[in-house]
Amino acid sequence: MSQNIFLRAWKQGKAGGATLLVLLALADLADDWGYCYPSIAALARKSRQNKKIVLEMLTKLERMGDIRRLSLERVKLNGRTTTHALIQVTCGMSPDHIAFSEKASPLYRRVMGQVELQKGGKEEIIVSIYQPSAQSGSSHSSIGVAKK
Repeated sequence: MSQNIFLRAWKQGKAGGATLLVLLALADLADDWGYCYPSIAALARKSRQNKKIVLEMLTKLERMGDIRRLSLERVKLNGRTTTHALIQVTCGMSPDHIAFSEKASPLYRRVMGQVELQKGGKEEIIVSIYQPSAQSGSSHSSIGVAKK
């Protein structure tokens, strides 16, 4: 957890109520550059919401400018599938700071670069990059499957 990111989310975030709870949960999980990679289920547990509501709140937070959603991945490991998202808490960050963070954060580089597969495990990673459109809508495009 980065205390800087947490304080910035608390003081400069535009969200309130249960949406603020999701933002603070993200900030609590974030690295020093605001990036976190939670499963949607873990984020739902941490914010005491259900998964569907969390996904709606993430869209709301993104529209407010408090976060950036960069990827959404379904990871299958030993027969179980979980959904993870690479999210950056951007409250109070300038565009220059965000651009620099992409070079500085190991988490950003690992998730957005290549997915590192664990040795010896049977896992399948289906990557779907989330790309917000210029309008307030969104689009998802599948970019590939990596198997080990």
